[in-house]
Amino acid sequence: MLNSVVVYTNQTIAVKSAEYVDKHEKENHLDEMLGLLYLAGFFRSDHQNLEDLWASDGTGVDIFRATMAVKRFQFLLACFRFDDRASRTNRRSLDKLAPIRAVFDRFVDHCLQSYAPSESVTIVEKLEEFRGCCGFHQYIPNKPAKHGLKFFAPVD
Repeated sequence: MLNSVVVYTNQTIAVKSAEYVDKHEKENHLDEMLGLLYLAGFFRSDHQNLEDLWASDGTGVDIFRATMAVKRFQFLLACFRFDDRASRTNRRSLDKLAPIRAVFDRFVDHCLQSYAPSESVTIVEKLEEFRGCCGFHQYIPNKPAKHGLKFFAPVD
């Protein structure tokens, strides 16, 4: 799954910066970036400035500095892509999830293989608060978070 992400990320790198045209990313570099994103979530740093995580004055997190430079992380994050931009417009007219469809379908397949529901499974609806620009956000006035993304989940 990460191989296709590497290919599309490298396409974006080639377009964005002549400095990195010959230096294509490998899967392990994206693994490092995804690991740092996971750690940032673990440290609940969603509203924290990225430079603060890389700070060397004792307030930063050492593993961030040891893994990659903050500028490199920002560049990779800006170039991170899940699909081919050349064919996105045609696909997007038919599918709102076109930019992430291939990865999303693989994720769903893996979830279906890993999950065996019991007899007492129920479907739960959750509205995750989100006010960004998105073609499929929902407005539900009787929920605490009135704007967001609606998810349905099987719960045992």
